[in-house]
Amino acid sequence: MLFTSRPRFTPLCLLLFSDLLLITQPKSGQRLQVLDYAHRSLVQAQQVPDPSGPPTFRLSLLSNHQGRPTQRLLQASSL
Repeated sequence: MLFTSRPRFTPLCLLLFSDLLLITQPKSGQRLQVLDYAHRSLVQAQQVPDPSGPPTFRLSLLSNHQGRPTQRLLQASSL
């Protein structure tokens, strides 16, 4: 049996400080859990064209807090 992998969407909150981007996930109450972070100079964002859906973009961390490159495909609920 083959299993297809569908994209899983999890609510995230991006916090941009003067030199640091935090990728967080809402937790209970007013708390946020930090999932990943990187220096602002090591962050790239690229719009993914999709006229029928919500604004979508690829967020690339060239080197995250563990020194590894990561990418996420994000959909914004608003601009």
